[in-house]
Amino acid sequence: MARFGETGAGSQVSRLRAALGDGASIERAGAGYRILVDPQDVDASRFERLAGEGRSALADGDAGRAVVLLREALQLWRGPALADLPESGTDQAAAVRLEEHRLGAREDRIEAELRLGEHHGAVPELRELVARHPLRERLAGC
Repeated sequence: MARFGETGAGSQVSRLRAALGDGASIERAGAGYRILVDPQDVDASRFERLAGEGRSALADGDAGRAVVLLREALQLWRGPALADLPESGTDQAAAVRLEEHRLGAREDRIEAELRLGEHHGAVPELRELVARHPLRERLAGC
């Protein structure tokens, strides 16, 4: 006779806890389990925070700080948003939102680079983005 934790979901949770270490917080959620993580341990959350700080720095006239923050935010990307998740309406909507936010962060970074006189690096990327997004007024205006 198997005890809880030796087979089934309990066994999987035990293995997950062992793999993640003592700091892992796993709780029951409905018929399954949920891992609780600090939002700053999730790339999407870190990206959104850094991109927001970069946009604020740009709005405040600090193009140098904006470039640093926006580059750091954009370096977190490794392909399309949420590409490893199975397709669902909720996931697709979140992926579209993140991709739009990424494009906005790229626009902000390019604007900051242009303000700093870094035209040589910004122009090739700007041309590529204008070709892919010809109706984006902000890109066309740069």
